[in-house]
This record gives sequence, C-alpha cells and structure tokens, in this order.
Amino acid sequence: MKQLKRMEIVWRDTSSRKGWADDQDVEEKINEADYVMTLGYLIKKTKHKIILTTGHSCWGTYMDIVAIPKCSIIAMSELVIEEKEK
Repeated sequence: MKQLKRMEIVWRDTSSRKGWADDQDVEEKINEADYVMTLGYLIKKTKHKIILTTGHSCWGTYMDIVAIPKCSIIAMSELVIEEKEK
C-alpha cells in the first residue's frame, strides 16, 4: 500500500450569513474566527490546491476528500509518527 504523508493544515475558511444584515452584523462577521485545522493524508499538490483524504485503503480508494486552496493556507506541516520498537 502506498504510504501517504500525514499533514496538518491551518487555513482560512469562508463564511456567509443568510438574510438581511445591519452594520453590527457586518462588524461581528469581520471579528469572527475563520481558522480551520484539517488533519489528513496528502493525496496531491497542484499549482492552486492541496488535496487531502481522511482515509485510504489498500485498494487505492480514498475516504472524504478535501481540496484546500493554497491561497487560504496559513500553516502546513507534515506529521511524523515514530513507531515504537517491538
């Protein structure tokens, strides 16, 4: 089975508000937290996106694919898991 890198990506998300809004609603939106942390396995990097999955199988299939625009990424790091000796 292909070994995929484990990644942690912190990125800015978009949000919306349904219906009419006033100036106070706009100010609340401006000050609203917009950071998301995603953990997953790196499938592919393209010019504009990082593509992760939450799971992958020995048959080459993926579960829950997410594509994060590179312009939204604040921080990205590879997670290295050390295996204990038996």
